[in-house]
Amino acid sequence: MSHLRILLLLGLLGWCAGCQQPAGSGTAPSLFSGGSNPWGQAAEAQQQFFAGVSDQMKNLTARLGQSDLDNQQLQTEMAGLKQKLQAAGDYNYQLKQQLADTVSQIQTVQNEKLSLEQQMLAMQRNLSNPAVAAGNPAVAGSLAAGPTGAPAQLPTAGGVPTLRANNSLMQKVSSLQLTGITTRMDGEVIRVELPTDMVFTPGTFQLSLTSNQLLQQIAGVINREFPRQVIGIEGHWDPAVPLPVGVTAQQLTATQSLAVFNELVRMGLPEKQLFTLAMGANRPRYGAGAAANPAPNRRIEIVVYPETID
Repeated sequence: MSHLRILLLLGLLGWCAGCQQPAGSGTAPSLFSGGSNPWGQAAEAQQQFFAGVSDQMKNLTARLGQSDLDNQQLQTEMAGLKQKLQAAGDYNYQLKQQLADTVSQIQTVQNEKLSLEQQMLAMQRNLSNPAVAAGNPAVAGSLAAGPTGAPAQLPTAGGVPTLRANNSLMQKVSSLQLTGITTRMDGEVIRVELPTDMVFTPGTFQLSLTSNQLLQQIAGVINREFPRQVIGIEGHWDPAVPLPVGVTAQQLTATQSLAVFNELVRMGLPEKQLFTLAMGANRPRYGAGAAANPAPNRRIEIVVYPETID
């Protein structure tokens, strides 16, 4: 019941009490007449009624004030919970970013590990070849292939003949000889050096418009001549060439090698055949001014390994 209704009720009751007349002759009793005074009893009852109603109003007012305090407290608690929820969302976003960076670092480490394992296998094969181990290139060259072009057999220390692992690759080096591209044997592997400026817009990881034809030729040769060989894609940077602001050589070469990886996969090479390595500026091959290219160490190397994917 609202305050207005209570006040109206009280006024109505007071008006009714004032209009009451005693039963009998209809004449109001004298104040000095004997017996009880009904007007005094009615006034006392009316005062008690008003006192009770006043107490109820005070109680209702107190309860209303307490409700307002409770409502303010709830609103304060809700604001605090919203702030905590926002802080939790920000923290969750930071965790996602850190997780993405960690995954990228793990991928880089795995690629480097695979490259080292491939290099160790190549070194072990070289050490198992008596001619190469003795440091005699002439003998090693004469044993590379027999008179019919078939893989030559090399005697081991125990007298059991073995096959030179990269002999079949040596016979196919010429298939990777492309205009303006350096192709060479490096131990047990074939390395195809692509100047970065032939593949990317200078200083970026964006493939240039002229890169499509070159990568198509390489993908075709790999698909035709080396369909089962493990293929590495190494990104290299020239230590003498400035980098874009805020970018390290490791980051840029990682992104460039991955861009070539994605393009070769798009051209039909299977993902399991390829892997990438970000070498940064750690392995310069040429000295300053060693070639017509002003930055010969800035390159992408396609590396054909003797190992196969199955």
